[in-house]
Amino acid sequence: MKTCRSNVRYCAKIGSWVVAIAVAILVLCWMSAAAVAIDKPVVTTDGDFTPMGTITVNETDDGQGMVGGFTSSVGEPPSLAAAAAANGDDHFNWFHWVIKDNMPPNDAAGNPLVEPYYGPPLGGYSNRWADNDEWYWDEGADPSPTDPGYEHWVDGYNLDDNTSDANEDGVDELLEFRNFPEGPEGTFRKFVTWLVGLDADGRFHSLLGFFEWEWGWPPGGDPFLNIPIQGDPPKPPGTKFCDEGDLDGDRDVDEDDLAIMAEFWQMKTGATCEMGDLNNDTMVNDIDATILAANWTGPLGAASVPEPSTFVGLLGLCLAGLLASARRKR
Repeated sequence: MKTCRSNVRYCAKIGSWVVAIAVAILVLCWMSAAAVAIDKPVVTTDGDFTPMGTITVNETDDGQGMVGGFTSSVGEPPSLAAAAAANGDDHFNWFHWVIKDNMPPNDAAGNPLVEPYYGPPLGGYSNRWADNDEWYWDEGADPSPTDPGYEHWVDGYNLDDNTSDANEDGVDELLEFRNFPEGPEGTFRKFVTWLVGLDADGRFHSLLGFFEWEWGWPPGGDPFLNIPIQGDPPKPPGTKFCDEGDLDGDRDVDEDDLAIMAEFWQMKTGATCEMGDLNNDTMVNDIDATILAANWTGPLGAASVPEPSTFVGLLGLCLAGLLASARRKR
């Protein structure tokens, strides 16, 4: 008896129109028979795209959650520390962004969350404590019995609890991920989960691989998990791309990007976005500085207000551009 896959190979010999039908049958067979699973490579963000490892997550056997994680391929033996160092990061965590939720839970203060929000929110949910960082696993120490919200603390959500030596070779090479959505009948949620590289103090450094998935409980039906087509994901809140001023690829617009723009300032032709040409005219001038200033975030995870010296730098670039423009008009 032929399977869907063998039918595809057989029909491909008949004609291109039959191949199209066979591929459609193959997709339908995969959707009906395979469990929800994602397997995605992760590469460095320095422009060399050096392989760092793989994100692999799978639907649980009962269909109620997603489990897996990021496995490093860097080092001998492979380790999370070696992969992080290869990308200039100190360590990894997840950024779990809930972009759709028709029945959002309450935050730690008891207020309904508003989509999009990251999970867990700062301080956690009304029924589970979390730290005050944006990242999925708690970065700091577990709370003490005298800390607010301690009664809702659940052991096992600290980053240290979720790195493991799956190969049993003496080093941790796996950053675990697990999520078991909950909600009343009628709930629908859509998630984008990012692997992020962080500095030693827990501040954002790099945005790495992602996976997108959905969970819902239709009225009168059973809860389900689904993976939509993995295209370009929405940007997490506050993050920027090159044409918005992120010249160094770390997804924020800060002093580092300003320094790059200053290096190529008043370049007349041949400039790229990474050099500071934000409006695609091959030049770096006051127009680009204005775009960069309008998209200023500061380092992600820090205050988004530029330091006075930064304002001086931005104004200096803009003033230089205006003076140059005035001279050209004489």
